[in-house]
Amino acid sequence: MAPRLNQMFSLALVAGVGVYTGVRFFEPMVIEQLEKDGNLRKDIAVPKYDSEGELIGPDGLTDSQRWEMVRKENNIPSLTDIIKKEEANSTNPDTKKAA
Repeated sequence: MAPRLNQMFSLALVAGVGVYTGVRFFEPMVIEQLEKDGNLRKDIAVPKYDSEGELIGPDGLTDSQRWEMVRKENNIPSLTDIIKKEEANSTNPDTKKAA
């Protein structure tokens, strides 16, 4: 009974993740098309997305812009800064980029 239960649980988990990611992926495209067709309801608050499909919050910023502000306020280096610093400090000549 346990292997069958594990299979059912795994299938339900994969299906749930698939539906969730599919909705998150297609939501901006569906909203845009409904706006173009004039079929978007006006009585329901519709989330706004930028040109790259990122959700725009009530403050007019995307999640990545908010995280960038937090990173700068707390002096946390970005991933690109860390990679550049590691490349500059690397002793392996193969990892350094040609100038």
